[in-house]
Amino acid sequence: MAKRGSRIAKKYGYIFLEFIPSVYEIIEKFDKFEEGKIYVFGYDYNMKDFETSIQKQTQDKIRVNYLHHEIWIYREGNKYKIFIPSVIEKYRNELNYLFNHGFYFHYNKIIYTWTGVQEFNIILKRAKSFLMEISIARRVLYNDLITGELKHTYAPINMIRKGITVWEDVRGNKFILTKVNETEMKKVYERIEKKEKSPDIYYRKMMKTRTVMYQFIKMFRNKGILKTPTKVESISIYSGLRINNEEIKNHVFRFSFPYELRNNSVQFNGVETILVDYDYDQVNQILFKFQQKTAIGGRTILCGVDPNNRLWCNALRGFMRWWKIENVYKNIYELDEKTKIYEF
Repeated sequence: MAKRGSRIAKKYGYIFLEFIPSVYEIIEKFDKFEEGKIYVFGYDYNMKDFETSIQKQTQDKIRVNYLHHEIWIYREGNKYKIFIPSVIEKYRNELNYLFNHGFYFHYNKIIYTWTGVQEFNIILKRAKSFLMEISIARRVLYNDLITGELKHTYAPINMIRKGITVWEDVRGNKFILTKVNETEMKKVYERIEKKEKSPDIYYRKMMKTRTVMYQFIKMFRNKGILKTPTKVESISIYSGLRINNEEIKNHVFRFSFPYELRNNSVQFNGVETILVDYDYDQVNQILFKFQQKTAIGGRTILCGVDPNNRLWCNALRGFMRWWKIENVYKNIYELDEKTKIYEF
């Protein structure tokens, strides 16, 4: 399958590639592409065309066609400009692949991802096309005059601080994204640095609500909703529940409902949770909104204590994460301004 289309490429005089190169690899091998020659990979017998075609039209211009998208790469000295005329939303993953999944492309914006967890919108306004500028900070070796040790630096020396490092080749040269349309990547880089140094919003919320949380824990215990186990028996637990029996042996409160509390934070199936909002319906029912932080993202849970001291909980949609309980009810039940929240 890796050689699919090699005979057809030979028939038309094309050069068949061993793999689909990323945009960065095309820039790295810019001079190795012969002007006028067409490089292809992967023939699609349904489309009756090659999945990838690369052609160096002039000494400083390369055209790349990959499935449903077209990319132009221009060289201007040490700077490379990548022009994407449009993004077809249905097939946007094609562009993600060409950029090593460091970016998520949409028809009107680009999302940059680092460490696979955090995301930043690079294009904040609607855009019909994208023009990306990449410069190369080349790795240079030198002998330290004081210690005599062999060290390295980058030339230009200040290039790395002007943008975001999106790729590094085998020689250690760094590819720096400096601009997308009118957005300077230096500003995005500063936002990322500020985000990494600032406390997580989850823990900032926890610090604000820890005193109130403690009061509700006492109330839960007085109503019998929470029980303090003196001993946890060893039992077999279905792995899908994500409860580790060892985790709940020390300093754990247990709900009569299948949830736990550890110290000042709630444990739903062993996941630490904070209180983000609470409300009272004036009919002896107290409502709580909890936010969880997990390795794969957040989870929002709405709970309540009814007049019979029974606890109920429901999971909410992610976009309601930091909403007030009043707004959650208005959204779920489509209440108008004249209807009181708890009348239904």
